[in-house]
Amino acid sequence: MGQEGPMTFRLSCVVLFLLLSAPLVQAQSLKDILKSYEQGYASYQQGKYYEALASYERSLKFARQAKFSQNIAANLTSMGFIYGLLGHYDKALVHLQEGLKIVRDLNHAHDIAATLHSLGAVY
Repeated sequence: MGQEGPMTFRLSCVVLFLLLSAPLVQAQSLKDILKSYEQGYASYQQGKYYEALASYERSLKFARQAKFSQNIAANLTSMGFIYGLLGHYDKALVHLQEGLKIVRDLNHAHDIAATLHSLGAVY
């Protein structure tokens, strides 16, 4: 599916959002979200998709606890993308559609486009 560009951009957006939100969040939450997300991305780049999914799942848990909609969406769409790569299309669709709903609510045009692109690749 060759979408390293959108995945790289998404990682940059997550890092920037977390840094800008730092005063609003407990330092440990910020650290946990970022560390898990970066581990997921590194595992994805190495082709260790199941490890990436586990890291994104941890990051998602922390993001949900902190109520960071943008980061929840980033984790969901990253997981959906990987499920698509693995051929788990039903799981990919569930994650991507949930992520799409969030980025639409946030009105983030680039994330909407990237998620729609990933959804198109799954179909």
